[in-house]
Amino acid sequence: MTLEQLKQEVERRYGFEISGQTRKRKVVYARKVFCKLGRLMEYTFQDIGNTIGVNHCSALYHNNTFYSVESLDVKIYNKIKTYCTIKKKKNTKDIILILEEKEEFYKSKIKKLNKKISELESEPSSESQFISKRIDDWDFETKSEFINTRLVPFERLVKSRVMRKKPLAVEGAKIERRVKNPFLQ
Repeated sequence: MTLEQLKQEVERRYGFEISGQTRKRKVVYARKVFCKLGRLMEYTFQDIGNTIGVNHCSALYHNNTFYSVESLDVKIYNKIKTYCTIKKKKNTKDIILILEEKEEFYKSKIKKLNKKISELESEPSSESQFISKRIDDWDFETKSEFINTRLVPFERLVKSRVMRKKPLAVEGAKIERRVKNPFLQ
């Protein structure tokens, strides 16, 4: 796969052009994905930079700071990376072996997950046993009151709950020399 073909594939996956004079985050992350893939395919930083219209230093920077991209970008990177590594192998037998290895890997993963699911479904948890024992002792009116006043509102709360994104860890500025401000010492 040539760099031009790789660029077209990245642009097709993202839906916009990556070789422009812009600093928009989504474009920069797409460039990082392109540079990382180009380097994976053993192209020079000069060739990678020329393809997207930046110098070799910027291509090197994008390659080295790939860890900062978002999860969507990592998914796109992995999809194209799989395609590139399969295309890089010219022998059909090698491609078949790679696909068979992946198939075996995923079959074993599925088998483990199915086993875990069956274990979880067969054993009720200690918390659910505790709750069911307590509720079984209640009369009908108490159960219906609990359902209407506690359980139904809690279910609505759980359904409407939005999980917060975890903030990225950001290092603060390091003070290398003495400062006059007493709060910064």
